[in-house]
Amino acid sequence: MSFAESLAHSAAARVEAIRRVDDSVEKGIVRSALERQATLVILGWKGYSTYAENFFGSTIDAVVRQVEIPVLIARFPVPLETTRRILLAAPELEVSPGSLQQTIGLAQTLAGELKAALQLLLVQTRPLRECSPGPGAASYAHLPVQRVQGGLVAEVLKALQPGDMLVGVLSEARSRFRLSREPEIIARHRPDLPMIVVHLPAAHPPRLQESVLAAGDSTWY
Repeated sequence: MSFAESLAHSAAARVEAIRRVDDSVEKGIVRSALERQATLVILGWKGYSTYAENFFGSTIDAVVRQVEIPVLIARFPVPLETTRRILLAAPELEVSPGSLQQTIGLAQTLAGELKAALQLLLVQTRPLRECSPGPGAASYAHLPVQRVQGGLVAEVLKALQPGDMLVGVLSEARSRFRLSREPEIIARHRPDLPMIVVHLPAAHPPRLQESVLAAGDSTWY
């Protein structure tokens, strides 16, 4: 919950603990978000999926499918204060300029709160000669940007440094179904890596100055 408190502090928002009994974890989270008119949901993630979650889908998958507001899926195996750099990684050709710009804004807020540097890693799966900076390039012209060609997981693992926190945005072609495999593969390779996976529904930018719902349950956090 410390991550949610950090975001709330950066937006001068009030923090309130909510305890709830409901039919299921996901229903409790979704109903609480609706009742509180939340504009952002933060979910804890252990970094891997069980067999049952792979077959039936996880609590995270269920919440992401049901809410129409941004969801941050977070894993913090080390204290946030140890973060020296935020590496924002995105599959450039699979994420809209608007979603990338919104995620950059979120990463900038977090970097400012943690007093950390921010590095943007754009991964292109097509040969570089066929690609050029997208229409949203002006939104990150002021940031250090590394544009590479290759697989997302391999390029992220090569770019990571000690003290990094990874922020990734889901491919919009797949994120509406369930949490993709890439974050889990990275988490298994780097069990000590703090990670945030961003899911942004269309036309719903994260508004940190309003209501944030942070949810945790010992069976999946």
